[in-house]
Amino acid sequence: MNQDRLNTLFHSTSDEQYKKFLCDRGWEFETETAAKAAYERMKKVSAGAVLTEEEFLLELKPKDASDLDKQLYNRLSELVEQGALRAVDLYQYAHFKWCFRHPEAVIACEIGQKRWAVNNCGTEIAMERAQQVIHSEWGFEANLVEIVGTPYYDATDWNFIQFRCKGVGWVMRNDSLYQIYQ
Repeated sequence: MNQDRLNTLFHSTSDEQYKKFLCDRGWEFETETAAKAAYERMKKVSAGAVLTEEEFLLELKPKDASDLDKQLYNRLSELVEQGALRAVDLYQYAHFKWCFRHPEAVIACEIGQKRWAVNNCGTEIAMERAQQVIHSEWGFEANLVEIVGTPYYDATDWNFIQFRCKGVGWVMRNDSLYQIYQ
């Protein structure tokens, strides 16, 4: 949508939430209809309703929806049903393209009673690098850190590394450390 059309749309509505949406994301859409549909998806998840697969794929906006995109939706939907994710979390995976085309990266660890840490990073790192990160961030002896599964690390504050140290399970998720609930 061009800037003139976006300005006209912005000034023609009294819905303050929609105005904020247009300021944040209006430039992404070619038509007013597409912008309104995206806004309705956002409102839907804000009210606690889960996106359908079709809505998820629209929000994800892949040029060609692949089986991996559908697998990602299915994996996230399972986690919503288990209570590990909320409807808004599923929406954010599509909107921010977390684990885009990497459904295998969506891993969940229970970190407390009905509390979960779920990976939202899609970049794998080497085991040795993960051990160094755990050592430098949290002080665990690198040679005692046993990485569990695949470690993911997008940035200092975007990461998901499961590990064991002296028999205790831990997960580092987005720059926070949690003991795995047994």
